[in-house]
Amino acid sequence: MNFLEKIKSHLPTLTHHWTHYLTWLLPHTWAHEGSHWLSLYFLTGHKLAFRPKGYRWIWEFPEDVGLTHRRLVNYAGFAGEFLFSGIFFAFSWLWGFAYLLGACAHFLAYPHYAGGCSDFRE
Repeated sequence: MNFLEKIKSHLPTLTHHWTHYLTWLLPHTWAHEGSHWLSLYFLTGHKLAFRPKGYRWIWEFPEDVGLTHRRLVNYAGFAGEFLFSGIFFAFSWLWGFAYLLGACAHFLAYPHYAGGCSDFRE
């Protein structure tokens, strides 16, 4: 069995309920937003407060957070996603590979849908 056949044999078919596919979004969300929250907390002692805006949950920086810390916290979201893929690789190369592809897709699509609430705004 070659590499592509092995991947295809592990991939779910489209006969699964759509909620099965949404479960792959949860670890990405936890890793991304959790990394923002943890990095701000450990750098400054502040906690992020999330609020809904359309279909997304966004957060604002406290007023006394400097530019360097803002940039670190902004980039921590994607850094957390890529580091979190290592946890999935520890369980299974396929889970890790699927998660890493999702993290890459999120990173590439992010500038196109985030608008003014982008992590790259500063």
